[in-house]
Amino acid sequence: MTRRTVMWLRIVTFFTAFLIGCLANQSTVETFIGMNVLLPCSCGENEARIVWQKEPTQDTGTPLVCHEYSSHKDSAGDSQFTNRTRLLRSERGNCSLELFGVTLADQGQYTCYTFNPLRKRQTINLKVMANYSASCTRSPGDLVCVASGGYPEGKIYWQLAGQRISNQSATFKSHMDPSSLLYNLTSNLTGSRLQHAECVLEMPGQTITINCAEAINSPITGERNDGVTIGVPVILILIVVLAVGVLYVYCRQHRTLESTSETGCGNGNESNGTEESLLKEVVGKDPVQTEFTIERET
Repeated sequence: MTRRTVMWLRIVTFFTAFLIGCLANQSTVETFIGMNVLLPCSCGENEARIVWQKEPTQDTGTPLVCHEYSSHKDSAGDSQFTNRTRLLRSERGNCSLELFGVTLADQGQYTCYTFNPLRKRQTINLKVMANYSASCTRSPGDLVCVASGGYPEGKIYWQLAGQRISNQSATFKSHMDPSSLLYNLTSNLTGSRLQHAECVLEMPGQTITINCAEAINSPITGERNDGVTIGVPVILILIVVLAVGVLYVYCRQHRTLESTSETGCGNGNESNGTEESLLKEVVGKDPVQTEFTIERET
């Protein structure tokens, strides 16, 4: 083997080891909005200085310090990470960083620098996701599949019996909310074979299939089911009116009976009064005169 061949072998071996080392120092961590995440970093037991840094992006343009440990003290970094980080120094050989309340702005590449006394670096790529809220509804003449509040941007397509339906029968719209940076997706499917169609939401590393059969069998969105929505209140109103009518008739009859009873009692008292007055007149007269009057009348 010639000297030149040995030299080339050494060069190839060096670059191979360098690439393997770079890849070994890079890892990807995935999390969801609002969660806490741990960015891993291994280090020695007595690191003099530890710096966590978020690498620049198109929006920032400059690196942002997330957390720094130096002279046995922790110090906060950029305002974006204030009160949101914790360095796990208590564990041996662990310089991992815990990040609280992840947002979309936290997505990107992070670097862990350790100094003891030489500088070492490890890179972590943080991917932030948000679950879509998806549903399938029916409108006159077509099906509508809606997926809202998700990240990263996904796509919607339709399939029938496992076969993808051509885009000529469907429309697709994607909109990103400027404040939340989350995506809202909408797709409409028009055609005659809708009863077995499925809506498929496709995202990086994830696919969700929604069976739209329930939407086909349910009433069209926007139509009123008068038999249920209006019938029940009408029946309740009729029952209340009927109950009030029965109560009114009962009270009226009861009052009539009470009036009749009071009238009867009054007539009886008048008869008794008449008899008593006649008796008084008879008793008050002279007995002889009374007898004479009776005989004369006979």
